[in-house]
Amino acid sequence: MEARLMNHLKNMLLFILLLSSGSCQNDLFLEFCGTWRHGRNPMSLNINLSTGCSGVYVSANESSLSVIGKITSQCTNFDVIPLNKYGLESEEDSDFCLHWQPLLDQLTLQIGGENIILCSPASPGNSCCTDLTHGSNDPEATYGIVNAKIRNDLVTDKTVAGYNFEGRHANCKLLCEQQVDRSSYMMRYQNSELPCSRKYELDLDNKSSGSSFQSENTPYVFIPPDVKPAAKVSKAAITFHKNNSVFQEGYDEVRLLNDVVEITVENEIISGLSDPIKICFKHDAIAKNHARTCVSWDTRRDPWQVKWVRDGCETRIRGDEDTECLCNHLTYFTVLVNSSETVTRTVALIVFFCRKKKRSKEQSIPIHLGLAVSLASLSLLFFFTGVLANVGGESV
Repeated sequence: MEARLMNHLKNMLLFILLLSSGSCQNDLFLEFCGTWRHGRNPMSLNINLSTGCSGVYVSANESSLSVIGKITSQCTNFDVIPLNKYGLESEEDSDFCLHWQPLLDQLTLQIGGENIILCSPASPGNSCCTDLTHGSNDPEATYGIVNAKIRNDLVTDKTVAGYNFEGRHANCKLLCEQQVDRSSYMMRYQNSELPCSRKYELDLDNKSSGSSFQSENTPYVFIPPDVKPAAKVSKAAITFHKNNSVFQEGYDEVRLLNDVVEITVENEIISGLSDPIKICFKHDAIAKNHARTCVSWDTRRDPWQVKWVRDGCETRIRGDEDTECLCNHLTYFTVLVNSSETVTRTVALIVFFCRKKKRSKEQSIPIHLGLAVSLASLSLLFFFTGVLANVGGESV
């Protein structure tokens, strides 16, 4: 009893130390929110981001919201995005939140219910830009940012044209190790996001049989020899992302595996491989009535939002805890899991209406029953399509 109590006290002390070390040394993440007070002109998002750590400037005027700065480790982004493509109209003020995660080199903007990725998740390397502290403000203006908040703390309720944030370099490798230790402890009690992605380089030289990689707690990756002639360089980069919620954005009706694998060969575009790459995902047991689909996100076609598609990938089920993806291109990959609970609910609905029909002469019952049967047919068609594709190893 005393030994267990001592172990519990030691764990609590470790937890407190990890919390204090993480909070005292580096204020890692920036969350800057506010309301964009704009005019009635078409709205746009201006992006000017490059590597460095001098800081970031967030400003707004009558027609544009701007994010300008040098805070990233790898990401560079210079663009103007018309916001009407996301259904944002100029009649009302627009709430927004800017999220910076330096250990992932990830910058996202939430505005009008949409999540726009300004810098996609990556492994930042040895150095990253943390401790983005609030600097000077621009003057008050008719159009700009009102009710600005930093991590829910109100800065001012006045309309200000822009805000400056200053950063400083930090040792990302050391911070990742500290945060992983902290997350590992917290994950005993809740499903916490891991703070860092892990990147590995795979040598493609002189390997006629292809190259493979596997590390502890990561999916197995095989890169065929066809990739080497298509590439001008001799190394492939494999980045493993785990429990990053940005990949789940917009997919509330389905579930993604915790693991996302990114495969790149510098800035080269490699697709249409006759011999596909192979990624073997190990995961918790998935029931047979939950269809699995290998999907990929093409950041060239959809750079601003995660859009998972099954094009170019084939799904093979190797067991309840193993899924194999064969894909003919290089990008981000994961497995989408679709629950078939709707089929069960619809069958129960049909039984309910059939039983009620025997007891009631109400005219609406046949109509409701017909709708339920139609819904069941569609659900069963979708379900069996997924099951047959999984069992037969067909592309879905």
